[in-house]
Amino acid sequence: MRDFSTLKKRILEYIKYKGISKTKFYKLTGISNGILSQKNGITEDNLMKFLSTFNDLNTEWFFRGVGPIEKRTEIQHYYSKNREKNVEVQLIPFYDIDTTVGLSLFMQNQKLQALDYFIIPGLPRCDGAIRVTGDSMHPLLKGGDIIFYKITNKENIFWGEMYVLGIDLNGDQIITIKYVQKSEFGKEYVKLVSQNSHHQPVDIHVDNIITIAIVKASLRFNSTI
Repeated sequence: MRDFSTLKKRILEYIKYKGISKTKFYKLTGISNGILSQKNGITEDNLMKFLSTFNDLNTEWFFRGVGPIEKRTEIQHYYSKNREKNVEVQLIPFYDIDTTVGLSLFMQNQKLQALDYFIIPGLPRCDGAIRVTGDSMHPLLKGGDIIFYKITNKENIFWGEMYVLGIDLNGDQIITIKYVQKSEFGKEYVKLVSQNSHHQPVDIHVDNIITIAIVKASLRFNSTI
């Protein structure tokens, strides 16, 4: 879980490094006077005001304490073909849905406790990020890749796009990533198609879909060294 007290300390370290007074900081960011002097942490709203104001900040240093204070080049890989207005700066929560509790909450479209956060400049608005498991979308997505998604609803499906779905099948709850296509069985069904040809397409009733989110982007780590 993110330690927001540590983040406030890094904000103070950053403005000291840049030679910015607290008075100027409050004026530039629109954050209320005195926030930096309080002993508690910082809210996500104020955090976003800070991140959107200072574009030369190295977010790797800010969130993880790694590297120099000033900006590094962000690595990103886009997938979605939909045209949507990009967001200059956003804090994207990263969730762990491997646990039963996480899976249940995700399927009910409830807020989970974030393990960490991503910042990828220019990415369309996203609601969260999760790690890919399995090989159904191989080679486009591999196990361990991270996808960024935006929650939508069953009435606004873009046929042929990739989605992460929370599905209830006879009481068994699963999370799956598939292309969603029209079904030959009619409007009450959808066809879920894998990238991996070893996985056969499956038609499911729309009532079995509990949560649906369009995949906006994917991230792959080629090396951890």
